[in-house]
Amino acid sequence: MKLLDLAMLIAAVEEARPLAVVAEAVPAEAPWKKTEIRKIDNLKLQRGASRYIYSSGRRGTLYEAVIITDSPSFKIILNVDGIPMLDASWNEINSITQELVDVTAFQRMTGDYALRIANVSWIKSSHLLLVATDAITINKAIAKYEEVAP
Repeated sequence: MKLLDLAMLIAAVEEARPLAVVAEAVPAEAPWKKTEIRKIDNLKLQRGASRYIYSSGRRGTLYEAVIITDSPSFKIILNVDGIPMLDASWNEINSITQELVDVTAFQRMTGDYALRIANVSWIKSSHLLLVATDAITINKAIAKYEEVAP
């Protein structure tokens, strides 16, 4: 084989080879985030009545929920992705408050009762339900959480 024939063969092979397709990098869109704040002021509940402090049907994070009542006669149910992660009375939570960081219950110097929950994340849904075990007043309840697009 002559050198010229070899050069032509190499050129023919190069022309026959499919070209690589170079795709442009498309920046991925960042998912949207929406911060929600839910508030309750001076709500009276009879024994057995309940109230959602927050409820979310999207992926998200609870930054903080604070509930202040005139009585410790209530329990809370924290549901995360269909699982009840916490189902306890104010008294039960108060008895372990010193051992917990993100869940606390204490009596304030003003005489009312406070419960705080923070730093809870979920994939599909979450809600925090307060159930009155006797007649109570929710003096104030605030929940700050963030939802993210699927």
